Amino acid sequence: MWDACAACHEACMEITARLRMPGPGDEGQIGALLDCAELCRLTASFVGRDSPLHAMAGALCAESCQRAARDCERLDDPATRRVADICRRTADHCRRIAAGAVAVM
Repeated sequence: MWDACAACHEACMEITARLRMPGPGDEGQIGALLDCAELCRLTASFVGRDSPLHAMAGALCAESCQRAARDCERLDDPATRRVADICRRTADHCRRIAAGAVAVM
């Protein structure tokens, strides 16, 4: 669990740093990526400590990861496509958490 969320958090933060360089129209993607990164961190924490809210955190994280993936694809470059793939995989994992299909540590 932590590995998927940690990888997604790291990828979102790395691409966000690159997108903060001057360029028109990147503000929406930055917000979605920051949301995704923070929700990945939160979800991993909730699951790791067996919070009764971990399923809700997983659902929110899955939605945020999907939004970040869609926004990354709009930029259409190899680095953002890679992040989009990571976000999608993490969204799938978080949906399983939300559905109770992933055991809490």
